[in-house]
Amino acid sequence: MTGVLLLWVMGCGAEIEPVEEDPTLAVELIDCAGIGQEDPSGVCVHGADCLDILDRSGEDGLYRIDPDGLGEGDDPFVVYCDMTTEGGGWTGLTGPLFERRGWLEFEHVAGEGDPWMGWDGEGAFLLAPEGARGCDTMALRATVWLPFIFQEWWGHWVGAGGTEASQHDDVQSRLAWGEVTDDCTGHLKFGTDQDDLKVGGEWGQHWSARDAHQRRFVWDIRKVAPTSVIRWEVMDQGSPEDVRIQDVAIWIR
Repeated sequence: MTGVLLLWVMGCGAEIEPVEEDPTLAVELIDCAGIGQEDPSGVCVHGADCLDILDRSGEDGLYRIDPDGLGEGDDPFVVYCDMTTEGGGWTGLTGPLFERRGWLEFEHVAGEGDPWMGWDGEGAFLLAPEGARGCDTMALRATVWLPFIFQEWWGHWVGAGGTEASQHDDVQSRLAWGEVTDDCTGHLKFGTDQDDLKVGGEWGQHWSARDAHQRRFVWDIRKVAPTSVIRWEVMDQGSPEDVRIQDVAIWIR
């Protein structure tokens, strides 16, 4: 393995700071001795996730986890574990982690047109509707498929315009995921595959205009039905109704 991987170290109530993880272990991990065990390649893995590690280590910091088991499936990877907030055992999730692990999938869910969806630098991603005609809307979705199940979460992310011309509408609260309209109005939804956290309609019309207008979505610890799915959905009629999701910092256990 070569190159430099970007992590984002998060603290309770603190801003996110970038940390570079050199594959030669230049970044200091929590000592694995007495906590984890070696996988078949000889790399010491602390546990399956942060909650699994909690009864062996109560120290906040960087840990190597392997959710699908030692020597099985994907290689282990490094995350930041919060072992102190509300009992600890929180696994930190960020945009750069989603991108690096290939966990996030983009989907044109409904409506006719030619949208653009993809990564937009620094672990941010862009959902840009481009409807086929008039006020007919389309729905675009970004779904994170995690390799572990969680039933509690908290965190924040930022919604912003992709350009200075952006002016997405978030006025629809009555529509289901994947439902579109012909009235030029849109929504921005967020949640799991079973629980809605942001239903749409909270931020109003043209909330992202002139790129200076951003919205930070924040939520406290709450329970959800057990799931491994996190998703966002943008619905609107077309350019310039794009939305950039950035500064993602989510804790799960």
